[in-house]
Amino acid sequence: MVNLREKVSALESERETLRSQIAVRNAHSKFESLNTRAADAARDKLIASCGGNAKWFSMTLDQRLSAQGQSPATNRELREVEQYFGKTSDSQGASTLAKQWPESYRRLRMIAREIGLL
Repeated sequence: MVNLREKVSALESERETLRSQIAVRNAHSKFESLNTRAADAARDKLIASCGGNAKWFSMTLDQRLSAQGQSPATNRELREVEQYFGKTSDSQGASTLAKQWPESYRRLRMIAREIGLL
């Protein structure tokens, strides 16, 4: 009877260890990489392919976003870009945005880059 209790105790301990390992693995898999370096490299290639900086910066913001496969920037997005990337930006808010809504962060960062804030 004692031997059986020891086995049950050992199995319960192993189960808890496995649960904690799975929880850690799931927490790591939920984080999505922003990969801003790759986005910047793709933008640089696009600028070179369309004729260089002079041609690129002669286009409007909406044309540059469209060339990158994005829709035009809304007024709300422009305000958010100023909030997260402007002179009086909120870096903690930007960090939170990047963690909770990475797609939105990528889009706002792209707009900020095209406006000239980055």
